[in-house]
Amino acid sequence: MHRPLALHEEFMLLALSEDDGTVVASESIEVPLASAILAELLLRRRIELDPGKPGKRIVRAIDTAPVDDPILDDALRKIAKSKRDRPLTSWVETVSGSKDLKHRVAGRLADRGILRADEGKVLLLFTRKTYPEIDPEPEQRIIRRFRDAIFSDSEDVDPRDGVLIALARQTGLLQKKFAAEELASRNDRLAAIADGALTAHAAKEVTEAMDTALFIAVMVPILFD
Repeated sequence: MHRPLALHEEFMLLALSEDDGTVVASESIEVPLASAILAELLLRRRIELDPGKPGKRIVRAIDTAPVDDPILDDALRKIAKSKRDRPLTSWVETVSGSKDLKHRVAGRLADRGILRADEGKVLLLFTRKTYPEIDPEPEQRIIRRFRDAIFSDSEDVDPRDGVLIALARQTGLLQKKFAAEELASRNDRLAAIADGALTAHAAKEVTEAMDTALFIAVMVPILFD
């Protein structure tokens, strides 16, 4: 039996065009990918957050045993070896800057036969890697879970789905998977999911950290140009 996909792998599936394998997210994909990686470690109880202000809670490693995922293990190792306390926002930035993060995640999905790794030239100068989908079922399962979570009135949403829905909503991916009218009718429900009211608070913590990291990524070059 195949292992379940991790949050960052599921987010990557949502973020790639099924046809040409390019990223369709409205924001840089590395920051939400990093957020998903840290959420995965939170939900696996490998890291924890100290009490503090939203988005600024200190991250601590509590179980450093390998998790058999090189991307998660790399992030966990960095947190465990850090010589100073750092908040979640800082770790989102650090993990998002990991070398070839997008391609490493997509490559894992290609190894499992879900995506195909293609490489071609752009303007005869630049090499571009793309990852068209060759097995649609894993993404279709995610969409079915989303539909169950968003369009039901259940008071108990799976924390993993809550985090993934919140990330997809923040990056405009949710709007690419469902009709605008459908989502508009469930705005209150979506807000409750992202706020952690219907899930573990990991969803709220991670999306708040991602919001801050995205703001920094966009504004710092403008302010100091």
